[in-house]
Amino acid sequence: MSGVGKTRLAPRVGSELAAEGHSVDGVVFVDLAPVGDPDLVVPVIAQTLGVHGVAQEPVVSAFKAFLGIKQLLLSLDNFE
Repeated sequence: MSGVGKTRLAPRVGSELAAEGHSVDGVVFVDLAPVGDPDLVVPVIAQTLGVHGVAQEPVVSAFKAFLGIKQLLLSLDNFE
């Protein structure tokens, strides 16, 4: 369903929810359109959030730990 304004709508709704206190830690918009490799989806999201794995902890584990303590709206665009 292309061209109906989903990309513009998601950040707007997210901002309104955050303003109402529904997403205490904010709203994060991640555009996945330029990501062609499915294996890069999690690293791109993690990079956008500022989550980095350490030597003993892979990015996926760090990503899960980070999101586990946050209340945020994560808007993933082009996540087909």
